[in-house]
Amino acid sequence: MIEAVPHSVDEPRRPKDARSLVHRLAVSDGPLASYVRKRIATEFDYACVSHPDELDDVERGVTIGGLVKRNSRRYEKDDRHDVGDATRWVLGGDTEARLEALLERRREAKAAMEEAASRDAEADSLRQNAVTRRDVFTRVSAFTWDQVDLASAAAVTKARRDELRALTSRSGTLRDVRGPLRLHFDLEEAICALEWGPPQGCVDGEDPFADETRSRSSSPTCAVSSKATGPTSRPPVRSSASPCCSA
Repeated sequence: MIEAVPHSVDEPRRPKDARSLVHRLAVSDGPLASYVRKRIATEFDYACVSHPDELDDVERGVTIGGLVKRNSRRYEKDDRHDVGDATRWVLGGDTEARLEALLERRREAKAAMEEAASRDAEADSLRQNAVTRRDVFTRVSAFTWDQVDLASAAAVTKARRDELRALTSRSGTLRDVRGPLRLHFDLEEAICALEWGPPQGCVDGEDPFADETRSRSSSPTCAVSSKATGPTSRPPVRSSASPCCSA
């Protein structure tokens, strides 16, 4: 909308009521001051009252709460915004109050934003925890009872250890068999050494006591020798696989 402003205007008429809104507005000096005063006197000549009941005594009036009486049959009230909301103020040359109100609203919006971000982070953490728990439950549900029955597993382990202890004990059958077999293997190795030299590779087959021999490799070995009684003598016999013995 465009409104043409005349170069000169008539003096505004006097307000009808001493409580008129016109008396509450001060127009700054300027080239349009006369025009603004006339517009205010013509369109905003409303009596300012403190209670809605007082509107019955005036032709046009406005309450401090924002209720406007246009004429004898028309009343208006805009409740979309609070009358005391300084951010909505448009009149006056001093904008300090409005600026402070806008800054306060900005601070409130920033605080609300930070709170929302914190709640979002908390919700995301809860979601991650829920996903982790779901994955754990999914993996656990794939196990059978036998896989997680610790009592049964401990009983089986104890039984196997008892069997192993019985087999390897001094009075056990395995111990009785291992002794003679060890002596037999040492004898075969000694005979081979007497006839063919050092025992490396003399006896056919793998040494059944290789593990035992390796465990005793750090122990010193001794040689069994025989003195020659004739013009020739036998080479000394050294057993690298047998435990230490005396000549």
